[in-house]
Amino acid sequence: MEDNKILNSFKLIKKGIENSTKPIAFCSFGKDSIVMLDLIRKHKADIEIMFCREPYFQSKFLHSQKV
Repeated sequence: MEDNKILNSFKLIKKGIENSTKPIAFCSFGKDSIVMLDLIRKHKADIEIMFCREPYFQSKFLHSQKV
């Protein structure tokens, strides 16, 4: 079942990238966004990443700099 979710995610990512002239991914660098970002970068390694730095969780900002 888990493999099916990953396969479906890859299909959606591929479709989104193919239908975009300049794809970009928004990532909050939370646990779900990190998984999504990993799947996206496996399909298109050079995609631009947008991160909105929020003042409430400084540890998340520090983690985003490492990734």
